Amino acid sequence: MPSETVLGTLGPWGLASACFMLVFVGALIPRWTHKERIKDKQQQIDALTLSLNKRDEQFDKLIAQNEVIVHTLEEIKRVSQESRPVS
Repeated sequence: MPSETVLGTLGPWGLASACFMLVFVGALIPRWTHKERIKDKQQQIDALTLSLNKRDEQFDKLIAQNEVIVHTLEEIKRVSQESRPVS
């Protein structure tokens, strides 16, 4: 008897019940369901990638604008120091 498996000793109803329980708990899913989930996740990944790319573009624009602002403020400070009389 050591060569027999546990599922083999259950009989056809036990085997059917075991398969049902595996499907019920999610251990076995149909191939089409698996493909649909993978497709949905890939669409989600693509959407998130687009969002990240757009965010990076906006950050680059903000950094460029901040550099101009910092340069302008430094020039204002420099000019104001030159025109201020020393007492």
